[in-house]
Amino acid sequence: MQQQRVLSWLSQHNFPHGLVSFADGLSTDFLAHKITYLKSLIQDHKMIIHAAYGSSKDISVYSALDLKPKQIFIIGKVGRKHHSMATILSDGYAAHLSALQCHGGSRPAQGNARMLLTSRGRFGHNASMRRRRSAKRTTSFPICSMTRSTSRNRYDNL
Repeated sequence: MQQQRVLSWLSQHNFPHGLVSFADGLSTDFLAHKITYLKSLIQDHKMIIHAAYGSSKDISVYSALDLKPKQIFIIGKVGRKHHSMATILSDGYAAHLSALQCHGGSRPAQGNARMLLTSRGRFGHNASMRRRRSAKRTTSFPICSMTRSTSRNRYDNL
């Protein structure tokens, strides 16, 4: 149930398709579990977190990892007391990503840590996008054979 809610939230906010981690079992304090998990990635696997994205609930998690407010990006509704603790993305992740892709907004990746993104691009896909893509791939009405037969018919009639 929680996994569906998280994936739905990511889809609603246009996050790119990528790695999402879930724990087996139940936890009564999921924020503490998230802190422990991220700290283990930092300590055991030498992961460096340059920026963290989430909802207002995640501010305490990312602050516990010693991230600065300019490294914490929050999407969605945020109370006044949280405004100084993070960067609020009022226009959502997609607008933020566009700003990062503008000249001077991003830099090439460093190191050998890469995340493989699927060709789907985002978590949520509406059905019309899938239908339109599949229509382009169908071979039931090949275009090249139609042009050849049309050109032959023109010359046959001469």
